Amino acid sequence: MVTNRIGHSLKRVGGFERVTGLQRYVGDLRLEEMFHVKLVQLECGRARIISIDTEAAQQVEGVRCILTAADLPQPVPRFGPPSRDRPVLAVAETKF
Repeated sequence: MVTNRIGHSLKRVGGFERVTGLQRYVGDLRLEEMFHVKLVQLECGRARIISIDTEAAQQVEGVRCILTAADLPQPVPRFGPPSRDRPVLAVAETKF
């Protein structure tokens, strides 16, 4: 086993597959009954959420579910290093 790697090139795992297009990514997977998600984002960095009108989205063919923070367990779960300060979906206001 070689312990000194300084001055030596390491073999890149998967490099050939990536540059030839043979690499499979999560976005390449197709499963039966698979849904696609569309996250709606605002054009501003910060805004207060007064209401969310989902009526137009419900009329679009193929829409199976519209999910807002009101549909999640309360308080809305949070994520983000290091302090888990971001809600999974915006609640009351957007900040990012």
